[in-house]
Formats: sequence, C-alpha cells, structure tokens
Amino acid sequence: MKNRTLGFALCLLAHSAVASDVCDNLTLQQRFRLSKVVVLAYVTESTYPPVDSKTFYAEFDAAVRAATANPDAKREIPNLSELFQGTATLAVVKSWKDSVLPGESIKAAPPQHFVSLSDPSLPHPVHVGERVLVFSFEQNPIWLGRCDVLEGADADGAIKALNALANLELGVTGPNQRLERP
Repeated sequence: MKNRTLGFALCLLAHSAVASDVCDNLTLQQRFRLSKVVVLAYVTESTYPPVDSKTFYAEFDAAVRAATANPDAKREIPNLSELFQGTATLAVVKSWKDSVLPGESIKAAPPQHFVSLSDPSLPHPVHVGERVLVFSFEQNPIWLGRCDVLEGADADGAIKALNALANLELGVTGPNQRLERP
C-alpha cells in the first residue's frame, strides 16, 4: 500500500492538470461510443468509504492545484487508497450497451489502474440507495471511474440524450420510435 501512496505523491509533482478538467474533455457521444457498458442502476451493496465524491474531489483538486503551484510546501492530500479498495453491486434499471438487462445485478469496482492524478480513471465511490448512470470501459466487474459515473441532475439530463443517441446509433428514426430492451 505504501508503494501506491508514493505513486500518488509522485504523480502530484509530475502532472498539473486536475481530473475535473479531464472529465469535461469527453462529450456524452464520445463516452457512449468508447464504453463497453452504459447502464442506469441503483446501488444495492457497497464497501466504499462513506465520503461524498463531489466534496472529496473538490478538496482533492484544490490540494493537487496547491501542490502543483508550490511543490515545496507541505500539503495534506486526501488519501485515495480506501477508494481503490471499494466494491459495489448495482441493480440495472436500463441498459444502452452490452447484454445487461434491466433487473440484473452487476458487480462494480474502482479502475484497476491510473496514469496520473489528472486521469479520469480515479475511483468514484458509490453508496447504497444511490441512482447512478455508469459509462464503463471494462466489463465484469464494470469500473467506476471518477468521470464515468453521473448522479442526480447530471444523470437526468444525460438519460434523455442517451436515448436519442442510442436510437441514432441503431438507425432508429421517427418521432414515435424508441429503443427498448427486450
């Protein structure tokens, strides 16, 4: 575990961008096309620590920016190691990609690698009862990367766009035609 923590610290010094900037670089259409799995689901089980991801990453990003601006200053960087150890079970409500059907449960885990602290593959913790929209580049388990999970109003807006995008990808046209999973 100490090697992973040392890796985080070294990446802090080597990279100046923060993950929130990286998350904004991918459009919904790009995420859809690159993902192997795209699902709307409820979290039914979780071993992630009880942290709010938005608050955690706001503090994390501020610490990364401060450390990048002044590498000699001592800063308290929030610990990511617990986030890499969490797992979850998701109950699928809707699926836009893969053979996962509504009602099925799928296993989820944090990404198994990351390149830097500006990498969108940093983990996104989820908790029991949350409704999440997940774009995963991996299957079995799907990966819960920081930029790959949308919640709340962010998910609501993306769901309408995903329905239209999925219909377009499949060549479904017309105002009354919609993509429905069997």
